[in-house]
Amino acid sequence: MPLLCPDWSQPESDGKLPSVALGMTEVTRFLQKRAGSLIINHGEIRNWHSTVFRNVVPLSYYAGNYRCDNAARPCLGQNVSVNNHQGSDYHLVENQMSVYSEELFSFIQQTDAHMKVEFSFGKRIIASLQLASWGVGRFLQIHPFLNGNGRISRLLANYFFVRYDLGVVPFRAIARPHGDYAMAMDACMSGNFVPLFQYFVLLLANQSLV
Repeated sequence: MPLLCPDWSQPESDGKLPSVALGMTEVTRFLQKRAGSLIINHGEIRNWHSTVFRNVVPLSYYAGNYRCDNAARPCLGQNVSVNNHQGSDYHLVENQMSVYSEELFSFIQQTDAHMKVEFSFGKRIIASLQLASWGVGRFLQIHPFLNGNGRISRLLANYFFVRYDLGVVPFRAIARPHGDYAMAMDACMSGNFVPLFQYFVLLLANQSLV
């Protein structure tokens, strides 16, 4: 960590959690209105992060900005890890998120086209969750922000669920993940998105959405 940069690796204090919850709610409402027509990009994801965390970060530019090598924002030059799994090197994050955005645009267009000709409900569900697993999994593998990646990943999941008519899943909005989702996140950090796909299948089944 660069000298004198405030740490933002720990959970927020109880007094700051309501602000995070309000930000998550604001983005979720946006998704409910716009997910069906909006193909998101990495700029939109940065906006979500800013909305959720702008009032709780210890340094203002931590909210809504990727880890990177930027002399104007030196404290973003940090690597992160989760349970001994490293996110992308901070020198690579901005480029990787740009590529991610391009790939995501293409994959969403392909899935949308597939949905127009696929009438099997089961196959439509599988296609939706395959895309969601890649979109969320690759984001987690990069881990572009200093903190809050898990919560943004849950917003990403709901983006795909709403876009493909699966509804909003009430994830635990402010707590850090645990259990099956935490294990799926760990697998994503290693490039294995299959456990996340399996988690989404069970999650939607338990929500009686499938």
